[in-house]
Amino acid sequence: MSTRCQILVDGHSASIYRHSDGYPDGVLHDLLPLVREFTAVRGNDPEYLSAQIVHHLVARHRREIAQLKKGYKDRGETMGRLGDELPYLGYGVEGFSGTFHGDEAYIYVVKQDHVEVRETVGGFGVSADSATLANTKVIRRVGFDGAMIVDLSSSISRVRRGQGRLGQGGRSRAG
Repeated sequence: MSTRCQILVDGHSASIYRHSDGYPDGVLHDLLPLVREFTAVRGNDPEYLSAQIVHHLVARHRREIAQLKKGYKDRGETMGRLGDELPYLGYGVEGFSGTFHGDEAYIYVVKQDHVEVRETVGGFGVSADSATLANTKVIRRVGFDGAMIVDLSSSISRVRRGQGRLGQGGRSRAG
């Protein structure tokens, strides 16, 4: 089953839907370098940042699909119709009016100086009526430089200012 997520940029009314690989380590690995670079150049510009995030994620997705298709071709195999459709699947943009689908596992909120990682209360299968930000819980706050500000994902909350950084592969390592 795919791990779905939504990415919201604080101050913008659209959300970015990611159909699979929505786990924090992967999403933050994809998101943080772009957000860090963008904010250093443009500052807080939610509309343009949202557009750049979509562009970045879709371009990355298409490169991965092209590599996958090449592997099939090199083996003399074909992906059939799915190979034609895959570059156009995986991401979407939708208006955000306070609710989301309800099958997302994670919600990411890009703030002015950090990314907030939220987990849906109850995980998969939340009804669309109750799928609001109020029915999520913050499990991490990560600075654009990858520094873990707060990690609430364990049973004991820990503040780790500047101690952990998300490095290659998005994994936190002691610094």
